[in-house]
This record gives sequence, C-alpha cells and structure tokens, in this order.
Amino acid sequence: MLIFNRYFLSALGLLLCLSSVHAAAPSLKDIEQKALAGDASAAVTAGLAFVNGAGVPKNESRALSLFRMAAAQGDARGQYNLCAIYSSSAVFKDPDLALKNCKLAAEQNYPAAEYALSKIYETGQGVAVDKQRAIKYLKDAADHGMVTAQYEMGVYLSRTTVKGKFDNAGIEKYLLGAARGGHVLAMRRLADFYLIQSDNAAIEAQNLLNSDGAVEPPEMVEVVIDRTAQKNNTRTATPNTKKVTKSEALIGSAIEWFEAAGAKNDQPSLTKLCPIYDDQKTVYYNAAKALDYCERAANLGEVAVMAYIADKYHFGRGVPQNDSIAADWYQRAADNGDLAAMRNLGAMLILGLGRTADVELGVSLITKSAEAGNREAQLELSNLLLEGKRLKLNIPKGVEWLAKSAEQGLSEAQLSLGIRYLNGDGVTQDLNQAVSWFRKASAQGEPNSTKWLREKGYR
Repeated sequence: MLIFNRYFLSALGLLLCLSSVHAAAPSLKDIEQKALAGDASAAVTAGLAFVNGAGVPKNESRALSLFRMAAAQGDARGQYNLCAIYSSSAVFKDPDLALKNCKLAAEQNYPAAEYALSKIYETGQGVAVDKQRAIKYLKDAADHGMVTAQYEMGVYLSRTTVKGKFDNAGIEKYLLGAARGGHVLAMRRLADFYLIQSDNAAIEAQNLLNSDGAVEPPEMVEVVIDRTAQKNNTRTATPNTKKVTKSEALIGSAIEWFEAAGAKNDQPSLTKLCPIYDDQKTVYYNAAKALDYCERAANLGEVAVMAYIADKYHFGRGVPQNDSIAADWYQRAADNGDLAAMRNLGAMLILGLGRTADVELGVSLITKSAEAGNREAQLELSNLLLEGKRLKLNIPKGVEWLAKSAEQGLSEAQLSLGIRYLNGDGVTQDLNQAVSWFRKASAQGEPNSTKWLREKGYR
C-alpha cells in the first residue's frame, strides 16, 4: 500500500510551496497589465502574489481570475494553480474542475500536477479511489524530477514485490534521485538500502527500510558491572587497508549517504554511523569517527547512544577505559529514562566505580529500573536481596525478583531459578519446575543448563 506522508495533504500544500513572488506593490500593476495583454507567465506571477499576499492583500478571487487567463492559453502553471485553488479553497472548491485542470497540466508533464493527481486518486478527492492511477501519476512526477515524488516512489517500491521480488534497480534509482535533490529521508533510506544489499549480518540488523522514519537504535550491549569484564584492547583509528569486497563497497555507499544526512543533523543517520565505524570486522572501522558520530547523535538527544558511549568507556571499546566518563554518560541516559543505564549507574555507585560510592543511591536506581521492568535490574536486585550484604537479607523477596527476571526470558535468571527449585533453596523443591526452567534457559543457549539436561537424560 502506498504510504503518503506529511509533505502533502492537499493540493494547497503544493501551491504554498511554490516560490513566492515578492514583488513590490507598485510593480504588480505593471505585471497585471502584461497579464491582460496576454502574457500567461505574468498572469501566473500576479496570481501567486495575490495568493501569497506578496506586497498586496491576499485575494483569492483575483488570483483565480489571473490563473484562468494563464490556463486559457494552455499554461501548465496556470492550470496547476487552478487545480490547487479548486482543491482546497473554502469558497471556490470544485473537485471536478480541480481534476480537469490538474490533468491538463499533467498532460504537459508538469510534475506538481502529476503529484497532486496521485494524491487525488490515492485519497479519493472527488473521484473513486484508484491505487493504480495514483502510482502512475506518482511515477510520472518522479520521472519528471520532483524530489518528493522520487522519495515516495522509492518507498513504494521498497514495499512492493512482483512475483516475490523487489525492484532493486527502481528503488535505487528513485531514492538516489531524491537524495541528490537534498531529501534527507531519501539519503537515510538509500543508505539503509545499501546496507541491506551488502548482506552484512551485523549491520543488516539495523534495517529501517520499511519504517516511516522512526528511529531504532543500534544493538546496544548491556553490562553487569559487578562482574569481572573482559576489556577489549583500545585500537587506533587507522583504517583497515585490505581489499574492499563488493559487500564492503555497498557499506561504503551507505556510509556516504548516512554522512550526507548526518551533515544535515539527521539524528537517525548519525546514530547508524556510530556502530558502522565501530565494527572492527570491516575495512571502515575507525574508532575516532565512531566516537564522533556517537557523541553527535547523543547530543541531539538519542538516549540509547548515550548508554552505548557509556559502555564504550566502561569496557574500553575503541576509547581508553574510563569509568568516570562512563558514569557521566550513564547518568545522562538514566536521566532520560534509559532503564539499563539506570541499572548500570546504580551498580557503579554501589561499587564506587567512577563515582564516590553511594550504596543507598545505587540500590535506589537499581530498584527503580527493576520496578519499571528491566529484567537485568530485577536479577541484580534479586542478587542483592539474596546475598544480604548491601541489602538486608530477604530470601522470599529475592526469589520474587528472580522469578520476574526469569519470566521475562533472561537465561541467567532462568538457570538460577532452576537451581533453586532443584535444591529447594528459598522455594519448595520441585524437579519438574527445575527442569522447566533449565529447558527455557537451554533454549537460549545457556551452556550450564544444557549440560545438566544432557547429563540427566532430559531433552
């Protein structure tokens, strides 16, 4: 199904997007005289002045008369602007005349009229809804160079298959045309298209080709800070110079268009550049660029990237390990509602990592995250209650939080809960429950549960 967006809701929207005529009031009289003498271009210019109130009071009636003069001479701009008024005017609205004049202009390959017709047929403005005609006119407008139509045609093709196959050449053609015309969403969508074509599994997960611009963050790694973490060695930003494969060349094209959109402060594009440059498996790995794009996206308000940067500093991924900076970024993300960051900051405060130790505040943050549904925080809170070191020992409450985490699918919690049922530790001993939780953990690849089930003869 064709999806139309905010760029155009009525023919009037297009009319108002036309270049305004900023003629001084005295010269408009001369323009009108030319129009009366048969100059169609002057008639359109004067008509737009009255539509936009450029140097004169707005006067839709006079504009209509001037557009009629131009249209009577076969002027496509005049015909189109008649269509716009007849489509949207509260006084002169006439769907039949709107359709007639848009068709006359479209016959002259006037792209704005073709685009307007696509909307008329898509929404059924005075006509029966006709999806095929809507697409036909959208394609005409795109083929005649209208940037918005090119973008929408690319979107349409990215959602439409013929005999199970996408028209990849068409998708690229229209998105590329729109991107070259400065359309930021087209730049981003074209970059997504190249990522998909690259068949790069790590990056393909970021596919937003069938979204409507909603931003989804890159894969973010959540950490449990009170474990001994393996820190990656910090690498320099020196690019890998191995031979570029076809797949990597496509990633390069994606980077080009993400960067073009990012130069216009497109937050989703900046967000996507962050993990692309952070991927050490590609020739484009560049730790400095990764951090730069991450920080730019975060400073534009992308909360998930704030937490991602915090992880980078905590583990020393592409940057020198620094828990103080990590804590600052976790704080920013937590202040913006990121539950994982809230939990991680809580753990850092309990352990005194990057901040002065504050067990009470740390526990409070972990509890808040757990109560909001973060399964890792629920496991962390369970551990604190069951260990009885930093919190008063409370086995029933600890098991309750452990069960909440396990029920949300965290394999570590499922394993722990299974062990408790196996041993009757804090719960009534129940082999069936133990086996059930081990199976759930094993299904997610948890090795200890898999080993126990195999050794005990359970499938």
